[in-house]
Amino acid sequence: MIMSNSVAAQFFKRNEIPAVFRIQNKLVTSEPVAKFLEDIKKKNLQEISLADSNTMKKYLGSTYLTSVPSAHYSLGVECYSTVTSPLRRFNDVINHWQLQNFLTNGRIFEKNNIDFCCLHLMLKEQFNKEIGNKISGFYIYKYLNQLQAEKETQKLRCIVTSAPSSDGLVQVILLDFGVRSVLHTSQFNLKDSDPSIKKIQLSEISVGDIIDDAIIEDVDLIDGTIVLTSPRY
Repeated sequence: MIMSNSVAAQFFKRNEIPAVFRIQNKLVTSEPVAKFLEDIKKKNLQEISLADSNTMKKYLGSTYLTSVPSAHYSLGVECYSTVTSPLRRFNDVINHWQLQNFLTNGRIFEKNNIDFCCLHLMLKEQFNKEIGNKISGFYIYKYLNQLQAEKETQKLRCIVTSAPSSDGLVQVILLDFGVRSVLHTSQFNLKDSDPSIKKIQLSEISVGDIIDDAIIEDVDLIDGTIVLTSPRY
C-alpha cells in the first residue's frame, strides 16, 4: 500500500498533476531526541516497546493534506498520495479522477480546486476522528462503569505513558481496553488507608511501568475521564 501510494505521488509530481498529497514534516529536535529517533529506526518492529511508541509520538509532527508534493517523514518517502482506497476515502477518489483524466486527455482539477478540497477534507477528518473517539470511548466507559458497579474491587492492568505530574497524577493506558486514563496517587494523602503497604514513590515511576492492581475510583461518562487508584501508589 505504501509503495503504491508513493509511486502514485511520484507520478503526480513528475507530471505536475495537481493532487491531494499527505505530508509530514520533520520537526527540529535536540541532539538527544534526534539520537532517540535514529535508534528507533534501527529497531525491528518487535523490539519497539509501548514506552518507545508513546515517547516517539511526542516528537513526530502531525500529517496534513496539501496540493504541494513533499516528504512524509514517518513513512520515509519523498512524497505520498493515497490512491488505494477510493471506496472509503474521498481524497483517493479525487486522485483517481486526476489520474484518469490526465491519461485520457480529459480536464483535470486546477491547483486552487485541490487546495479547497484539502481544506475541506482535513476539517472532515478532524470531525470524524473526534466523533469516532467519543463513540468508542463512550461504550468502553459505560462497560467499565458497569464493571465497577458489579465488582468494586476489580483490578485492572495499565501502563504508564508519561512522567508523574507535580500533583501526583500519572497518565496511563488500560492494557485490556486501550483507554487513556489517569492514575491518582496518594503521595500527598496524610491519611493512608493501609500503612502496611509499601508505597512506590513518584520518583520511582517510569514510562513503561506496568501497574497490575489499578482500581476504578471514578468514571465520568460525559467528560470521558477514568480516574484510577492503586494501593501501591
